[in-house]
Amino acid sequence: MNKLFLVMILFPLTTPAQSFDSWRGLKLDEATPAVVLEKFEKPKEDKSGVGFRPLKYDEWFIKDKNYRLIHFENIEGFSDVMLYFRNDKLVVIHLEPKKLKASLLPQTYNAEFEVLVTGLDKAFSPKSIDTDRGKNYPKNFPQLYWLMHRADTSICFVMVGNTTARSILGSLGANTDDMNSFPGNAEQIQLISKSIRNTSGSDLLK
Repeated sequence: MNKLFLVMILFPLTTPAQSFDSWRGLKLDEATPAVVLEKFEKPKEDKSGVGFRPLKYDEWFIKDKNYRLIHFENIEGFSDVMLYFRNDKLVVIHLEPKKLKASLLPQTYNAEFEVLVTGLDKAFSPKSIDTDRGKNYPKNFPQLYWLMHRADTSICFVMVGNTTARSILGSLGANTDDMNSFPGNAEQIQLISKSIRNTSGSDLLK
């Protein structure tokens, strides 16, 4: 038997999952502005004293204007890339892919994503939410929805645009049994370090 073939059977080639803590070699809580500016060409803007707003749950994170933003346009595969720093460490990676299927995210990260169902969805359209799977899950995905994954040291939010004709007509139909099968494209992705979580008031519970 060919030795290379035997090695491939015993040790199959696999692609390691992408980390929720990094992108293009830039790691949250480690990468500095100097490293970023050396890695990429001149940014569209580089400014300090700015605020940061997450795609969802902005009350979870520090809201002040002590962030530094380095913003790039047209990095390969992306229309916009916005990197936020705090105390000279990268704390937010905001990506706007030119075209990325949302269904690729679970396999790329090797992780399950939660569909963020709003309170209004539950209150006014309860029949559109499937609760039989152990968590809230839309029976019909809207034209715009959000995904989330909580990793050990970061949180990932994804805004998905689902502009198919069937979703526009409100008749996408029932989902498959695969809870990681998401229609549409990932319009915006945020990888956010848990180091900027808002812990104000937590001392009261000690």
